[in-house]
Amino acid sequence: MFTLHDVVKLKHDRPDLGIQSSFIGAVIDVLDGGGIFTVEFIDENGDTIDTSLYTYFKYDELEFVSRNAGVR
Repeated sequence: MFTLHDVVKLKHDRPDLGIQSSFIGAVIDVLDGGGIFTVEFIDENGDTIDTSLYTYFKYDELEFVSRNAGVR
């Protein structure tokens, strides 16, 4: 289960969204009891990939990277 501000990445590229599986993102919303998430992904330059903000990602599409220790 992911929680707010967890750092995640996609298991597979999403060329339709311009998101590569190597890009990381932060969980910014948890929906459907933890089955669906909104994630703010950033590209290799540190810029937000806008399409990610308007897309819901299923739990099984994402891979946990780390907990954001800076958020309390």
